[in-house]
Amino acid sequence: MSPNLRAAVIWWSQGNRSDKYQSPFVAANPKYKRENFVIGNSLSEQSNGLFKDAQKTHKTSNRYDLVTVILAAALFMLGVAGVLRHYGLRLAFFAIGAVFFAGGVIQILRIAVF
Repeated sequence: MSPNLRAAVIWWSQGNRSDKYQSPFVAANPKYKRENFVIGNSLSEQSNGLFKDAQKTHKTSNRYDLVTVILAAALFMLGVAGVLRHYGLRLAFFAIGAVFFAGGVIQILRIAVF
């Protein structure tokens, strides 16, 4: 029998505790400690904190993916504007590409600040 278990059984057998509690393995016993549960609870709390950090990082990566799509669309629009011969269409595609590019830059700045 381990020293911790022996101390828990002695605590339980003293006085009228054996009448009050059916076993020495109760939370009221100050001598009985479930060390593996203590370690497990500590690791669980640590993992919860790490999981919250991972969620925040995942959210940031999703924002970067969105910026990639926005900038790709801007590049496509500006590329199409470069090869069009009709001045009105060229101007329209350039304006749309410029708006997408500005939106991408704004998103990058928002990610960097927050």
